[in-house]
Amino acid sequence: MIERTGGPVSSPATTSPGSATATLATPAPVTLEQLRASIRGFLATDIPEGPSEKAHELEHLRKDLDLLELRFSRTAGAFALTRYWEDEGFISPYQWLRLNCKMGGGAAGQRITVGLKADSLPASVEALETGDIGFAHLSLIASTSRALDDSSTGPVFDERPLVEKA
Repeated sequence: MIERTGGPVSSPATTSPGSATATLATPAPVTLEQLRASIRGFLATDIPEGPSEKAHELEHLRKDLDLLELRFSRTAGAFALTRYWEDEGFISPYQWLRLNCKMGGGAAGQRITVGLKADSLPASVEALETGDIGFAHLSLIASTSRALDDSSTGPVFDERPLVEKA
């Protein structure tokens, strides 16, 4: 479950900018096209005037961007397991992401790693969904988990100490 200040989360807050708390309604599923249209609508709004309103927007945008990065990563991980990228003439899913999604190689690798490891890191994913850690933290935890999994001498990976320190 995704939570934020004040309970279950969804999409648009029902408060005015700068208010201390936001009441968020249960989300209705939206298509990618609807999400894209909403983003374009949001981008047409003005940047908040006051410093506290700017801070509020920054905090909430980052949390929502992190959630979108998790969704992107889950999709990238699932995509990497297909052979579509190979059928399209690419040498790896990393190359496909790098070129088609206009990403650097490191960023593409991070997204695929997070996507492939997310199901085995439930505490980390929950911490991201509740806003306790950001996507950068999740990416580091996933990379550490993958490195230990790939090591013949590495210990069994326990994500909890890293989530607590993040």
